[in-house]
Amino acid sequence: MALGAALVLVVTAIALYPTLRNGFTNWDDDLMVTKNQKVFHLSPAGIKTIFTTFDVSTYVPLTILTYAVEYRAAGLDPKVFHATNYLLHLLNCLLVFGLFLLLSRNFMVALVTALLFGVHPLHVESVAWITERKDVLYSLFFLTGLILYLRFQALRKTYLYALTISAFFLSLLAKPMALTFPLVLLLLDYLKKRKIEGRNVKEKIPFFALSLIFVLINMLAQESLQYPIRRYLQHVFIFGYNICFYLFRTVLPVDLSALHPYPTGLPTIPLPYLACLLLVIAAAVLLYRHARNNRIVMFGALFFFVTILPVSQLIPLVGPAMVSERYTYLPSLGLFFLAATGLARLYEKKTAGSRRYLTAILAAGIITICAFISRQRTYAWKDSFTLWSDVLAKYPNQPVPNNSLGTLYYEQGDIDRALEFFEKSIALKSDYADGYHNRGLIFMKKGMPDRALEDFTRAIKHKPKNFSSYNARGVAYYQKQDLTRAAADFNMAIKIQPNEYEAYNNLGNVSFTRAMIPDAIAAYRRSVEINPGYAEANYNLGSAYYLQGDYRPAIDYLSAGIKINPGYEQCYYNRGSAYYAIEQYPAALGDYGRVLGLNPENAGAYYNLALTYFAMGDHDRAVQNLETTIQKGYKPDTESV
Repeated sequence: MALGAALVLVVTAIALYPTLRNGFTNWDDDLMVTKNQKVFHLSPAGIKTIFTTFDVSTYVPLTILTYAVEYRAAGLDPKVFHATNYLLHLLNCLLVFGLFLLLSRNFMVALVTALLFGVHPLHVESVAWITERKDVLYSLFFLTGLILYLRFQALRKTYLYALTISAFFLSLLAKPMALTFPLVLLLLDYLKKRKIEGRNVKEKIPFFALSLIFVLINMLAQESLQYPIRRYLQHVFIFGYNICFYLFRTVLPVDLSALHPYPTGLPTIPLPYLACLLLVIAAAVLLYRHARNNRIVMFGALFFFVTILPVSQLIPLVGPAMVSERYTYLPSLGLFFLAATGLARLYEKKTAGSRRYLTAILAAGIITICAFISRQRTYAWKDSFTLWSDVLAKYPNQPVPNNSLGTLYYEQGDIDRALEFFEKSIALKSDYADGYHNRGLIFMKKGMPDRALEDFTRAIKHKPKNFSSYNARGVAYYQKQDLTRAAADFNMAIKIQPNEYEAYNNLGNVSFTRAMIPDAIAAYRRSVEINPGYAEANYNLGSAYYLQGDYRPAIDYLSAGIKINPGYEQCYYNRGSAYYAIEQYPAALGDYGRVLGLNPENAGAYYNLALTYFAMGDHDRAVQNLETTIQKGYKPDTESV
């Protein structure tokens, strides 16, 4: 047994080792980790926020908590985040080996199932994508719960029942896809020939209750749950296509991609999708008629179907992907179990030894090919550029990969190249909100606020709940000094996303410009409360307190801004002025000196140095700095000196 477990670990570890050298990507890794303020504040208040809010329209607090722990330990080092995914997957492989050893009492079945689970190319996405920590984490507790349940049925110990419920609860906190757990418990009962009645049904009630609670929670997390009948009928046919896609790619893992988008111009009932739906129905009928008495076949098939059901598109999902490879991470176990059982039976038949060798070679060959493809697939996840280049190679005429590559170039400062990709994404999909939003950001960079306003307005039209577009449009209005419309947009962004700290900061800027300093302070304070690490809001709050004459809090917040960004020139400048106001002249001199260290051409700093030296009675240095001030082109009111 130990040798089998070791073999599973070694083969899987070698196949997926390259993931440890990969970085973050700009596909949700920014929203979930690198720009997620919840990750940066591991405190009682921060943990409360993690467990009471949503992330990317999903409730996954346990996953976010693991990111926060990693950040506290190692900062934003992608190696640490990838190593966690990698180790969790290896643990899952051991759990799969143990689970199917319990179920089958057959070493070869457990070994082949675990090896296929460990190295199948469809699973690379769940391990190599940091955002998909959700998959490996929920599966860890899901599989643990199944093993605990089997032990509970064997020993009937109450603590094992309690641990099973606990594991299920943790699995739900990691990813809502775990809600199928009680149905899988029923499948285990079926496989073990336990009658589905009385006590067996009663003991499932807490599990179904938990599932219902998390269904309701995640309904709240979704942007929209209303679909027109025509679109829903489309999804019924897409459901058939998806089931065929997952089955086919499990058998033949080719043309893999991080994104499999909807085809453009999808008609109401496209013929290939109708054919797939009919094929799925026919397969279900055949399975029932010819295998309903074979518990192993029914268990494997139903395990796959039940666990894939929440993401099969029978219930429509909001998102750019029609199918996603990561969705097979746990469901594929049902198929692997069937394949492993078939191979084991071939191997164990009392036939010529050559057939046994051929069966072993076949199994080893399948696993080797899967491991090789998986290892090659890990390189596509190296960084954002390799990821989206790979998607574009398969789907060149889709807006999402073009937009994502544009975002990458935008972040690198190549705004002209970024604009090309944003333009293409809009050309491919005229109602593509993200493309309009990002092109608007380009126009803002180019000093074209009117063009930016047009694009942000289009983005809002096509995606009304996009708080980022409201915030961005508010900035454009602010630049045009249309303060009323700017404030309205910032307030709308906050209404949609109450923790939108940038919108609070921008709303504070509107109040500051209107000379409504108490209102500005209130908005800036809220921004800092949501994100204490936001340097700009700390600077603005400190500056507002300074203008109000509250110099001590001004110094505190300006100091916080400097701690976050030690190169924040204006923070030093304003803190120096606050120190000057409370007659802490040496501290003021130090801050003005730091300003000049960052920017030797800052004439205002020389002038303030002159004022400070004059206040200290050092007239020679005061005059010397005044002369430098004049040389720099600054014209102070010398009579005040």
